[in-house]
Amino acid sequence: MLCRKIYILLTATFLAGNLGAQVLRGSLTDDNGKPVPAATVYLRELQLGTSADAQGEFRLNVKSGDYTYVIQCLGYKTATGVVRIGKQGAVLNVRMSMRTYELPPIIISKNREDPAYRIMRHAIAMAPYYSRQVSSYTADVYLKGTAKVNKISRVVKTLAKKELRGANIKEGEAYFLESMNEITFTAPNSYKHRVLSANSTLPAELGGKFNTMNYVNVNVYSLSLFARDAFSNYRFFYEGFVEEGDMFINKIKVTPRKKSPELVGGYIYIINDTWQVYSATLGGEFPFGTFSATMSTNEVQSEVRLPTSYNISAVVKALGNEATFAYAGTVRYKDVKKNSTLENPLKAGDEKAPQALPAQPSTVAKSAPQKSKPDSIKQAKRRKELENLLEKEVLSNREMLKASKLISEEAEAKNPTSLNLSNRYQVQIDSGVRTRDTAYWNEIRPIPLRREEAVSFRKTDSIRALAHAPSDSVKRRSGWLGNLLMGKRYEPCSTLRIAHNGLVAPSMLYFNSVDGWKYGQELWLRKLFADSSTLHLNATAWWAFNREAFMWKLRGSYTYIPERRANVFFEVGKYDLDFNHHHPETQSNSLLSLLLHNNYNRLYENFTVQVGNSIDLANGLTLQASLAYYDRTRLDNSTNFSFFNRGAQYAPNVPENAYVPADYRLRTAAIASVSLSYTPKYFYRMRGRQKRMAYSSYPTFSIAWREGIPSLFGSKSDFSMGKISIHQNVRTGLLEELFYRVEGAKFFRNSEVDFPDFYHFTMPGYVAYTNDAASWEYSRYYRYSTPTWGASAQIRYTTPYLALKYLPLLDRTYCRENVRAHVLYTPQNDFYSELGYEMSEIFLMMRLGVFVGFENASFRVVGVTFGFNL
Repeated sequence: MLCRKIYILLTATFLAGNLGAQVLRGSLTDDNGKPVPAATVYLRELQLGTSADAQGEFRLNVKSGDYTYVIQCLGYKTATGVVRIGKQGAVLNVRMSMRTYELPPIIISKNREDPAYRIMRHAIAMAPYYSRQVSSYTADVYLKGTAKVNKISRVVKTLAKKELRGANIKEGEAYFLESMNEITFTAPNSYKHRVLSANSTLPAELGGKFNTMNYVNVNVYSLSLFARDAFSNYRFFYEGFVEEGDMFINKIKVTPRKKSPELVGGYIYIINDTWQVYSATLGGEFPFGTFSATMSTNEVQSEVRLPTSYNISAVVKALGNEATFAYAGTVRYKDVKKNSTLENPLKAGDEKAPQALPAQPSTVAKSAPQKSKPDSIKQAKRRKELENLLEKEVLSNREMLKASKLISEEAEAKNPTSLNLSNRYQVQIDSGVRTRDTAYWNEIRPIPLRREEAVSFRKTDSIRALAHAPSDSVKRRSGWLGNLLMGKRYEPCSTLRIAHNGLVAPSMLYFNSVDGWKYGQELWLRKLFADSSTLHLNATAWWAFNREAFMWKLRGSYTYIPERRANVFFEVGKYDLDFNHHHPETQSNSLLSLLLHNNYNRLYENFTVQVGNSIDLANGLTLQASLAYYDRTRLDNSTNFSFFNRGAQYAPNVPENAYVPADYRLRTAAIASVSLSYTPKYFYRMRGRQKRMAYSSYPTFSIAWREGIPSLFGSKSDFSMGKISIHQNVRTGLLEELFYRVEGAKFFRNSEVDFPDFYHFTMPGYVAYTNDAASWEYSRYYRYSTPTWGASAQIRYTTPYLALKYLPLLDRTYCRENVRAHVLYTPQNDFYSELGYEMSEIFLMMRLGVFVGFENASFRVVGVTFGFNL
């Protein structure tokens, strides 16, 4: 599963191919006669291309005729010419000469920035236009991939012996795949995918299932290199230019400023004056390996350049296992249509196209003015301002951001963005997709097979001939012991899914002073009906060993209007619960108890029955209502066990709060709740009729009301509480984000309010020292809870580099740094404020930090925070 997930991540880019009759074959060599691998061979009249293999050999199937070929490879001069293809095909052997990039005269001074930044500012400013330039196209897509398992760890060989044998995964074995597809794209995100044929020796566990959409829906201008904060994340170095026909191509070296799987490095080539991407060779790291990718573009229509070939390679290393992946492919575009509603900002008005470098003459012909009648005074003003910006030879960072924003606003005005992000993906699979023989593939394959690939596919043909069935239709048995221990997801049919977490489930093992050791198991069920309505059931059971108590919970929901996320839900169960349910750090409490003999959680037993309903009144506007019955029971500590300091005693299971006496009691409660939340411009995706919310650049506003109903089902509660809040997660850059939340609550009636129904605050952190005395028993989690009224505000800034990440060793990790501030007010305690620093994603799943707290500006507490995401 790990290899498959990484495979999908690495190959999320697009690759393609073509169909033909005669064969154009050949080889590419350098001045020393050595093969030139991964070069792009493109026939201009057919808008058809392919990639040379590792031996520099290529193949194209085309009709007879005379064609202009363009052969590109990074580091070599572009070779062009005319080839005549007759009935017998043609052979084209080309010698590629090394390319030298010229550097124009540049005045070098201490304060002079690298010329690459001038070019990138124009490219970043124009990226919003080029990303929306095409309204539709049809493309033939060919993909060829190789996967080789270099090493399988002893642990995997032992625990997954049967699975490896069943999947036919062997150490040192190479596997291959190829597919031919037809893709029809309509802006902004509609795809029709026709699978023409597929050929594979890859096991499904290594990515043997084809999903060509992973290769066709990536826009080169959406890369982080073209983000508005690119200069904060990258350094750019100008390494010269080369003249190719009527174009000047700038070579720019890209170096990440920070270590992140979202950043890449290498070279990008930008066409002068138009600021389009000519080609790129980029690579990077991710937590379990490295990857590199080469992309070439061609002009598929006047002023429209799209990627026509890709080569991707990756090395994956994880827990002693190692595999290599390599993919190559080509794209043949047909019927490309430009977005007629968008005007090229560089050709609007009478402006003069900007120059990147003084020594490089302009080579792009200026078109006649194309001014159109503005739709509004605002649009006319925007266009004029944009024209003035793009006339400049050099843009400042501020002007770059302004131009990019203006182009985006112009595109949005002409083509308003739909809140529906669904791909609207339709797939059609031809009947003989897996039954094509070697002769068929030899005729249509645009990239020749290497010897080992051809032998592997011939073996596959023989196996299919004997089996009379597609290789991927054979069901394999999985080891029952592995499924029992590690968990398993079962799909008896396409509409039913059942899963369990397995006996080895670290996230279901807990320890606390009330239960002692507690261990649980979980089971999930999802049923999809013909009308897209969905039933979800979740059953969980625990056993508390010291308390000798069985706990259980059954939750379910039925989505009856998928388009409006309308669902009824219920919960019934008997289990223990933290008084402050806003922040139940159960795993961290387990470690503190076992290692430091400190219990900061306070628990009670809760039998609950709850029913409710939730529905979207409009997009982003959600109404939820519920009625719940709670029968609560006080609990006391049942164990004094700890790994260390065994002579110490755990603190009593009593929340520290001015309103809670040592002999506190809990009673039954019937509580009705209703809430309304609204998020403006909330983007979403549709899966059939099912709606899934995605993101919004706006805050979420919420209002809620809770009513304790006395005498209903024997309820003793009698209160009314209202709460309002606003929160938002803001992306301040590619790798930075800012989160804030402001909320307040007030009890308008509080005749009978048990502690679980107080207004509680979120209080992360574990206390080490207070101004009273060194005390692990002190608990901020309950001290400020109130039955009257209170308000709080918190803010958190997250970035990959802030302070400690600049230190050696830490600077090459994937950790992120967080700074936060928190302030709250309650009548009984006045103001409490807190400042904290934390490193998160340590080993991808841990967090660790420190904080300091103050009451009315006087020091109160200092402590640490830590936790896990298991």
